[in-house]
Amino acid sequence: MLVYIFVLFSLLCFNVLYNYKPHQYYAYWGATVIFIIAAFRSGEVGNDLERYISMFMSEINRESAKADMEWGYNFLNEFLRFFSNDAQWFIFSTSLLILLPLFILIIKKSSNPVFSMMIFFIIINGFGFFLTAIRQALAVVICLWAFNFANNKKIALPILLIVIAAGIHASALFCIVFLLLAYKEFNQKIYLTLLFISVLIGFGFRINVFDVLPLLGALPIFSEHVEIYSGYSDYFTEASPNFNGLFLTIVPTSIFAYYAIKKNSISIYSRLLCVGTILTNIFASTPMIPRYFMYCTICQVVIIPAVYSTLTKCGKIVMCGTIILLMLYFLLFSLKINGIDNYNFYN
Repeated sequence: MLVYIFVLFSLLCFNVLYNYKPHQYYAYWGATVIFIIAAFRSGEVGNDLERYISMFMSEINRESAKADMEWGYNFLNEFLRFFSNDAQWFIFSTSLLILLPLFILIIKKSSNPVFSMMIFFIIINGFGFFLTAIRQALAVVICLWAFNFANNKKIALPILLIVIAAGIHASALFCIVFLLLAYKEFNQKIYLTLLFISVLIGFGFRINVFDVLPLLGALPIFSEHVEIYSGYSDYFTEASPNFNGLFLTIVPTSIFAYYAIKKNSISIYSRLLCVGTILTNIFASTPMIPRYFMYCTICQVVIIPAVYSTLTKCGKIVMCGTIILLMLYFLLFSLKINGIDNYNFYN
C-alpha cells in the first residue's frame, strides 16, 4: 500500500504546486510517477494480468484463447510478440499503450491535468481497474479519444475509433449508443431531473441490466456482443447488493455528474458523464455494473477540474469530501478488489 500512498502524496503535492504556478511539467511528473508503477509492476499485480501474460507468452495458451478474444486484441498480441514475448515487455508496452494516450488527452483538454490524474488514480474503475482489465482499459482510452473528436462535431472518425475499440473489447460497441444519447444537448433541468430519478431508482429498486440487454440484442450490429455479456447473468444474479456497495456506486459519480451538468452542460464530456451515471444508477444493483458504463463515466477526469474552479465554497467542500471518500475507498477496498494490494516491482 505504501507505493500507492506515495503516488497519492506526490499527486497532491504536484496539484498544490500547479495551482500556485501552473506549469505543464508538474503534469509530466505526475504522469511519470503513475506510469512507472504501472509499467514496472510484477506480473502478479492485477487479477487478470497473469492470464494475459500466460496467453501472450505461450503459443498453446494463445491459440486456445483466441476464440474468446476479439480480433483486435489478438492482432495486438501478435504485433507485440514481434518485438519480444517477455512478460515484462508485455506489461511495459500495454501500460504505455493505455496511459500515454490517456495522459496526452488529459494534458491537452484538462484545465488542471494534475488534478485529472489524481481523479483517475482514485475513482472506481480508474487506475486500479486499468492494471487488471487490460483489454477494456485499451478500449476505454480509444473511446475517450473518439468522444474528443465528437466534441469537435466530427462523426466518422469517432465511429471508426469505437469500432476499433470494439475489436479489442466488444463492450466498446455500446459507445455508439452512449454517443447518440449524449450528442444532442437537452435542457439542463432534464439532465438533472433524470439524474435525481436514477439515484432514487438505484437505491429503491433492483433492475438487472441482463433483463434489458436482449432489447439491444434485437439489433443486428449488437446481437453477437449482447450474447457474450448475457452469459454472465447467471453468475452475477447470485450476488445481492448491499447499501455500502450501492452508496459507493451511486453517490460519488452522481455528485460529479451533478456539478458537471450544473456548471457546464454544453460540454459533451459533461453529457457523457451524466448519461453514464444515470445508466449506472438505474442498474446499480447489478454487480460490477460501473464497468459497463465506464466508457462514459471516465469523462470525469477531463471535466471535473474545470468544474471545480467555478464552484462556490460549499460546492468545493462537497467535492473535496467526495474525493476524500474515493481516496479511502481506493486504499481500503479497491486495491484488494483489483488484486493490486500486494504491489511488487518486476524482477
